[in-house]
Amino acid sequence: METILTTHHVTRVLCCAFGPTTNNWFFSYKERALGGAEKVMVRWGSTCPPGLISWLLDPATKTLRRDTSRLHVVLGPTGSFAAWEPKAYRWALPETLQAWLTAHGCQHDAPRALALGHGGEYFVLAKNGAYSFRSTSLKSIEAAGHSWKSVQYITFSASLPKRCIVVFDDTYTAGTVPTSANTTGTTQEDEQEEIDDFRRVLDSYAEDYIQRGYIPQRHNQDAQRAADVLATRLKEEAAKKREEAARQKEAAAAHAAKVHAETIARQAHIRKQAEEQAQRAAASKHTYDAARQKHEAEVAEARAKKAKAQELAAQKAQAREAAAARAERNRQIRERKAKKAKLAEDARIAKEKAAQERAEKAKLAEEEAAQERARQAKAQAQQQAAAQEKARLAKVAEEKAAKQRAARLAEAAEQRAAQERARQAREARARWEAAEAERRRPELYRSWAAARTRALDCSPGTLRRPDFPQPPAQICTCQLAGCVQRKTDKGLRACRHDMEKLLRASGEYSMAWLRKERLAWHPDRFARRCAPGSREVLVGMATEMFEIYDELIDDL
Repeated sequence: METILTTHHVTRVLCCAFGPTTNNWFFSYKERALGGAEKVMVRWGSTCPPGLISWLLDPATKTLRRDTSRLHVVLGPTGSFAAWEPKAYRWALPETLQAWLTAHGCQHDAPRALALGHGGEYFVLAKNGAYSFRSTSLKSIEAAGHSWKSVQYITFSASLPKRCIVVFDDTYTAGTVPTSANTTGTTQEDEQEEIDDFRRVLDSYAEDYIQRGYIPQRHNQDAQRAADVLATRLKEEAAKKREEAARQKEAAAAHAAKVHAETIARQAHIRKQAEEQAQRAAASKHTYDAARQKHEAEVAEARAKKAKAQELAAQKAQAREAAAARAERNRQIRERKAKKAKLAEDARIAKEKAAQERAEKAKLAEEEAAQERARQAKAQAQQQAAAQEKARLAKVAEEKAAKQRAARLAEAAEQRAAQERARQAREARARWEAAEAERRRPELYRSWAAARTRALDCSPGTLRRPDFPQPPAQICTCQLAGCVQRKTDKGLRACRHDMEKLLRASGEYSMAWLRKERLAWHPDRFARRCAPGSREVLVGMATEMFEIYDELIDDL
């Protein structure tokens, strides 16, 4: 990540998140290309959570599929994370935090703010204003009277406890100040300087965050007023800090002078003690040598006494071990005798128990044999009864089937008689209709011929669909399969057999007459008479009529 910042033309940081380990980080930024245009770039460390990577990348093409310009990522300890953009979100969080999000309506939408820290620290703010946190640092900020609903930015350290930065929309910035109290080799002055450096960085960060417009302002006037208040407060705080730094510097200088004087006095005292100790050592060297020789003699005598006592103790221990061994052998002999007696008693009891079990088994076998004979007799009686019942049911079923067959035969005969009567009625009706159609055929032809004459004599471009000379329905009675299909698929609803019956009623039916009549239905000639809106349908029907005339001419 440091390489990206130092070697790339980064113009703006969009999102930056750090996890607890070195390679657990996420970074999205705008980079200026060679042509001057800006493009959004996304980078992450090798130990980023796999769930986050799979959510960011398309599984087929392995390319980014998220709105990287408005993407937010938060990293936490033990592989926890949260990521969201305007249309999607994904997170892997502790169970308590996940339960809170579900209970406050965040299962279908991302929260307004979310931060994860070391040791289970977290802060979450839902879009409905509800919030929750687990951090001792945030408790002190809350005690200052600030509303968590106005939080615009918050972050924790994922590797160190009690480290956070919070920015409110009222231009107030809060944060925990790290100290080096537990670090050896540091002075109070170094710790104070580290605290001052962190406070200056925090104030600079807040001022830059506000000046860049990351906090949405409600009105221009409010924004100017807030900026003026912030500038005034920052100046006052800077002046106070300079005064405090000056006082602390003076106090540190006085303390350093005092420590230096004490150090010089302590060194002089140490030199004086060393000289006195050397004089005492020289005066008592002879006395020390005599005492050392006497001490060596006493030590040698004590060692001899100790060796003699150890030898006596070893002899007593051997005697105790021999007595313990004899007692152990006697105990083992008694145990073997008791074990043999117990085994003999167990064998006798087992023999008696086996004899008793054999007698009980013989009695049970005799009882089971008697029960089996009784069951067989009962089963034989049941089989005989079942066979008799089966024969009776078969006889009843046969009688019932005979009655049903007789009823079906009578019903079939009645149906055949009714069908025959219906057929005879249909045939009589068809004969009457045929005779009636034959009688009316000249009249139907004359009516159709008049309509045909009107259609063919009309002015060009005036013929419409209702004016077309449709063959009379009384003539169109052909029921051949091909003709029925033709009538269904085409608009004329008549076949060559129907038209032959109609045209023969003219009394002029011949090849020459048919050829003359066919010319009137030629599609090119007929199209000139059709109105523009009906031309396609009418030309299709005229073409069908022209084809029927061709078929009638071929039949002659």
